[in-house]
Amino acid sequence: EIDLPKPPKRVRIAFVGASTTYCAEVSSDAAVWTQGVVDSLQRAFPQTSFDFINAGVPGYSVKSSLQHFQHYV
Repeated sequence: EIDLPKPPKRVRIAFVGASTTYCAEVSSDAAVWTQGVVDSLQRAFPQTSFDFINAGVPGYSVKSSLQHFQHYV
């Protein structure tokens, strides 16, 4: 869950893509690569608050990912 609206001074990252971003095959939300990126950023910048949106959709192309991002993210 993410806070809406985004709290001040929080960095929010949106990951867009297809099935490799969506990561349906992983065992938990904590195991997706997008979570690993945010965890690495948090370790590198402990004074900064991060959260993220995984906007990956299986089967999407670059064009459909861009449209998804522009409309929803």
